[in-house]
Amino acid sequence: MRYYQLFFILMSVLFCANITIAQTLSRQEKKALEKELKILSKNLERFKEIKEEDQYLSREISQKRIKLGEEFSSLNQKQDSLNQQERRLTTLREKAWQLGNRLSSSPDQSAEVLFRVQIGAYRNQRLAVALSGRGNFFMDDSPQGIKRYMLGTFGSYWEAKGFANELNNSGAQAFVVGYLEGKRIENLKQMPEKFF
Repeated sequence: MRYYQLFFILMSVLFCANITIAQTLSRQEKKALEKELKILSKNLERFKEIKEEDQYLSREISQKRIKLGEEFSSLNQKQDSLNQQERRLTTLREKAWQLGNRLSSSPDQSAEVLFRVQIGAYRNQRLAVALSGRGNFFMDDSPQGIKRYMLGTFGSYWEAKGFANELNNSGAQAFVVGYLEGKRIENLKQMPEKFF
């Protein structure tokens, strides 16, 4: 009994589809489809196989659509993350450019007072050679023979302090050092107050 119901449903669907398709099908295509329909009407087992295959393929298509939707969602999340990273990189480049401008517009080295930002002190002589002659890097020797590395030259303590704070916020351990008439002041408390 079920086969007859399935057959009737298929025939109805095919008949309705035949009406709409017939408008666009050629005579040969129409005859070929009618011949297949007659063969199917005599072979209910084949009709059942086609029906089951259709259901299987419909489920597969639904699953593929769901998976495709999930992949699009994942792709959108990755694109959002990439956009955030690009914005962050742009911000960091802008900050680097601003810092470079601040460093390149340093005051005259022969000024009465100068401030620099110390970024490290090392015994490694190879590092000293690698950094020597680089634009805004400065080195001097401590009384203990350690190479002290400074970055930038500023005419104002507060400008140097702001730069040191930016470096510290980026993970460095930087601090301001002062030079009075070309000589390093080991303790900024010894710097005359008029220079602050």
